[in-house]
Amino acid sequence: MVAAIRIPDKIRHVNLGTGDISHSEPQEVSSEDGRLCLSTYAAAQTDWVPVPAITGFATPAFTMTSRVYLPEGNPPDTPTAAVVLIQDADEIPVITLGLARESKGASKGGVMWRVLIQTADLELQPLEYPQPPFVALRPEIGMAKHVASLAWLATFERTLAWEWLRYMAYLDHSRSVATQP
Repeated sequence: MVAAIRIPDKIRHVNLGTGDISHSEPQEVSSEDGRLCLSTYAAAQTDWVPVPAITGFATPAFTMTSRVYLPEGNPPDTPTAAVVLIQDADEIPVITLGLARESKGASKGGVMWRVLIQTADLELQPLEYPQPPFVALRPEIGMAKHVASLAWLATFERTLAWEWLRYMAYLDHSRSVATQP
């Protein structure tokens, strides 16, 4: 019998600038926006790409790039953590997002968390590593210049995090189905 795709009930949203922690649920995001965010995230693995439009918002002239953290293993497993960097039209960093999910075995969420903390250019709130799944927002030097985009950034963060988790769950499920007799 094939197991169903497992998606978490909620995601923690950690703001490293303010220390605020909130939660979101999957029904809070548009699946159409989610697919657009995920395809943009994939394209951003190799280049800086324009951020996608989110329903109900004027899209700022931001670009993004992304990287994944893979657990050790041969062959490599599904990513357990990712980082997304967003910059403005002048190439000034606005925010960095760190995504982490629950995983069996080695997780790179802790590694990604340390990178977020140790490479910060601004002062951050002292927070403990949160229980995955979570998305951490690290403010960058350009965030203060883009206060009008904060609602858009929050919606983008939430939408990308949920779609990334859904896709990682789908990849896990596909691998488990492929290895079943």
